[in-house]
Amino acid sequence: MPRKKRSADDQLKLLEARVKTAPCVPAIRKAVAEWRAANYKGATDTTKLLLNYWFKTDQRLPDGQRFAFYDAQREAVETLIYLHEVARVRWHKDLLERFSPEQFGFSIEYTDSVGNLRYYEPDFMAVLTDGTHYLIETKGREDPDVSHKDRAARLWCENAALLTRTDWAYLKVLQAEFEKLLPTEFSDLLIFAP
Repeated sequence: MPRKKRSADDQLKLLEARVKTAPCVPAIRKAVAEWRAANYKGATDTTKLLLNYWFKTDQRLPDGQRFAFYDAQREAVETLIYLHEVARVRWHKDLLERFSPEQFGFSIEYTDSVGNLRYYEPDFMAVLTDGTHYLIETKGREDPDVSHKDRAARLWCENAALLTRTDWAYLKVLQAEFEKLLPTEFSDLLIFAP
């Protein structure tokens, strides 16, 4: 029996990345709670005025009934304002670098250009909907050790694939090329795949 062909949309869905930011949640909640306790230090006067009005004054509905935001609503509003206005997080990478306790909990061992044993932590890991795992390294500048890191990352992916029976691939994205491309989806980055 012939296999059912997938539509173009189904094929594209295989390339959608599922990047997890849940490890950041505890650190963000702690930072927001401390910011709230410090009376929204670092926020603009207008933002402080609004936050205090929304959350610290007695609110009434037109019929006179008391109104209050749910705790989750308050936390969501405060978190968005804190991340944008105070922490100045603009990119997913900023969020991970600032609030993730350990990005992936592992480092890759490599030998540098003069023979010293070194370790580095990959920038990102993405899992596609088809189950393929990508180890992603971003590069703004090339130094003598980059080729050694690249070789170690490719070898790590090969070993991980053999040991876990899961597809792993290494993807290096150069900043200059990324800025020319301005990708909007993970699948756009696959032009950098070897």
